[in-house]
Amino acid sequence: MNSQSLVMLKNLSRCLLLFFFYSQVAVANVPAREFFTEPDFASISMSPDGKRIAGVRRENGEAFLEVSEASGRGGVYRLAATDLSKGKTSIDQWAWIDPVRLVVQSTSERRGIEDLLDTRKKSEWSVWDLSNSKPERASLKRITTPGWVVEALPDQEQEFLYAKSGAYSKIYRIRADQLSAPGKLSKLSAVDGGQFTASNEVRSVSGYAVRWFLDADSKPRAVLHFDSEGDLTLSAFNDEGETEVLEQWRDADKEPSKGKVVPIALAPGKGKFYGLDFNEDIERSIFLLDYESGEKTLIHEISAYKIVDLILSPLDGSLIGVRTVRNGNRVDEYFDKAVSGSKSQSGADIESELGRSPDGEKRLVYRESHNQPGVFLLYSSTSSKVVGERFPGLRGKLGGRLIEETFKVGDLDIPYLLSLPDNGTGPSPLVLLPHGGPIGVFDDRSYDPLTQYLVASGYAVLRVNFRGSGGYTAELKEAGKQQWGALMLEDIYRVTDSVVQRADIDRKRVCALGISYGGYASAMMATRHPELFRCAASIAGVSDINLMLNSTRLNPRQRAWSRDYIGDPRKDYDTLKAVSPAYLTSELQVPIFVAHGGKDEVVDPEHGFRLKTALEASGKPFEWYFDPEVGHSLGGPESRARIFERAKVFLDSVLM
Repeated sequence: MNSQSLVMLKNLSRCLLLFFFYSQVAVANVPAREFFTEPDFASISMSPDGKRIAGVRRENGEAFLEVSEASGRGGVYRLAATDLSKGKTSIDQWAWIDPVRLVVQSTSERRGIEDLLDTRKKSEWSVWDLSNSKPERASLKRITTPGWVVEALPDQEQEFLYAKSGAYSKIYRIRADQLSAPGKLSKLSAVDGGQFTASNEVRSVSGYAVRWFLDADSKPRAVLHFDSEGDLTLSAFNDEGETEVLEQWRDADKEPSKGKVVPIALAPGKGKFYGLDFNEDIERSIFLLDYESGEKTLIHEISAYKIVDLILSPLDGSLIGVRTVRNGNRVDEYFDKAVSGSKSQSGADIESELGRSPDGEKRLVYRESHNQPGVFLLYSSTSSKVVGERFPGLRGKLGGRLIEETFKVGDLDIPYLLSLPDNGTGPSPLVLLPHGGPIGVFDDRSYDPLTQYLVASGYAVLRVNFRGSGGYTAELKEAGKQQWGALMLEDIYRVTDSVVQRADIDRKRVCALGISYGGYASAMMATRHPELFRCAASIAGVSDINLMLNSTRLNPRQRAWSRDYIGDPRKDYDTLKAVSPAYLTSELQVPIFVAHGGKDEVVDPEHGFRLKTALEASGKPFEWYFDPEVGHSLGGPESRARIFERAKVFLDSVLM
């Protein structure tokens, strides 16, 4: 065989090998849209008698409330957000008021002439009556009096508690059967059945109430309200109805350093409340406030989303989850609260009981793990079945394993999570995935769509909770102060360098990919450590720290916090410039993917354009992706899937 034939044979063998490898990857891959779509079920609950299951779902971008029989027999009831109001409408809250009726809050957006500031949001409450056995005959009744439902009273048929706020705020006991159907009232009909009268009054307080707190017996025990001086005040009621002021916040917004942890739910025990820290940029920290002892204890942090409400156990009133806003949608996020007898068998990272029938026969349970995006199960003494899933398109398609360890950098233990694919083909290429934030944000064992998308594509994924991360210790979080471009990056590098020593990681195929601060860190990793990283991807990433700190979008509180935790551009300009990727492109030796959205109000699009211009001037290889219609959260499911598909194609071109 001559040398030319030998070369041709080698090339053919190589092509066949590549074809076989990519065929295996294509089979294993799951389409990006399955990972980045909106959750099918955002939340689920059981009716008071345990016979029905209700949940908020999304279909083709539209939200609706769905009710089905727990037995699986009978029709399915559906209430669309558009049934409640015309135009862009969301279903925000809902609760069972008895076994066949739910109270539902919807918010509709009324848009005026484009570019004029006359867009208004209107919130309405309705009662959805399912007492007719035929789903098509379910009826609606509307509450026209401004206010909100404070307690559903599921043990008392037809009744719920409704609050009105004003100079004098009150709670009323209302009956659903006396409300009117949507539409214009006749001249003889009374608004809301004429129920907002003194005879239906349950409790009142002087001042504008923003939140009422009721105990397990549905008795008002406290109220958060603005007093006659305009100060936010927490007042408690004793059994005789007398009022006691527990705490007041006087001009707290004028003092950014003063803590403003405000109670938003009662906690088990006398004088105890769950509260949120409204001095945070985004409310992510939950505190236990004990007004008997005067103690304030941080009890839970969530990773990256804004908390809008707490979820309490219907069994004992303990905290079992939070209601968050994710990409504009409300989603329930549950904590691990072990269910008797099933935790050790399931292997789930999160398992929580959401409800139980009166006879204890049925239990509604939520389960989630790093490679299971969340499932709602109904247990009985004889069986169990799935009654809802977050992402049914991923059912049975995800595998991999999770390793959770720490690595010591200096005096600090730096936690990290390593997700490994089930490829069985030898060492895996590694994607470093630094989180955004960075202060207070963190990665945990719960399901993460981007991580699992990469793992399903054959990549190992490393997530480092570098100094500044929340969720672990106060020491770790505070150690991130003024370390944006210094020891935070050192933590990430040192942990990555340690992980690539593993036999199941291919140290010659390592890239960094991140969003926001994660995008910044990825660009810096590739710039500083070309011997380790073969590429980087910066999505909505910061490229000029001084530009970020001088943003006109920062309010005084955010500006003070940024100077305290990141740096002062007036004093530290040169130092911050020296750790900004836009000014370091001449040192970059590997290709980089840069993506940004035109409507990003967190990291201005100028960051992306500055980095792009600098890369062009330096003659460096890069790929540019710009979507003029998306913001910092990368828009809806289609735009998120599109950008991560492009990022993965870039990774594949370098690592595969």
